[in-house]
Amino acid sequence: MGVGVLWILQGAAQAQSEPLLLRSSPLLEERISPRQGKEGAIYVSGQRLIIQPDLNTVIEGQARLRKPGLSLRADRMVYDQSQDVLEAFGSIQLNRAGSQFQGSELRLQVDSFQGALNKPTYEIFGNGAHGTASQLEFIDPSRALVHQATYTTCRRTPGPDWLPSWLLKATRMSIDDEESTVKQKGSKSDFRTFLKSRSLRSAFH
Repeated sequence: MGVGVLWILQGAAQAQSEPLLLRSSPLLEERISPRQGKEGAIYVSGQRLIIQPDLNTVIEGQARLRKPGLSLRADRMVYDQSQDVLEAFGSIQLNRAGSQFQGSELRLQVDSFQGALNKPTYEIFGNGAHGTASQLEFIDPSRALVHQATYTTCRRTPGPDWLPSWLLKATRMSIDDEESTVKQKGSKSDFRTFLKSRSLRSAFH
């Protein structure tokens, strides 16, 4: 059976001697204000929690962390409360404002959303773009650098034989959600899976 803790970032961490109270909070809604995103609550849960008040929290087994606009799952997490730095390991599933990321290892400055995710797959909310990379580097909540990346907006269909109609490969790619732009360096486009009856224009719609 898992256990959970709810922190309010503006206040001190719960002392271990106090009773553990879990309550619903409007701060955990998907639509949030910038103030709620910065000052909202952090909720963590897992099969085993090791808590050092005002220092580190280790979460093991079905580890979960959630704050307004951010949801994270992993096998194991270490959260440094004093530095607001999170490290996660194994089976990582990260959701940020609807965009989804999966990977093997994550280090993240939670408030500023700066950090890196190793061996990720990703799907960007809004345009449905998705792909893989060797590393995804978060610059801030809206911008990211993707290294050794693939990128496509083709919808994935069920089955192991699916291939996208077009695929962009790049040694480095920058994604800006606010500007809705993607810039690449060392890129190569692959259109080998086009059906003969398709035009290049129709494939992008």
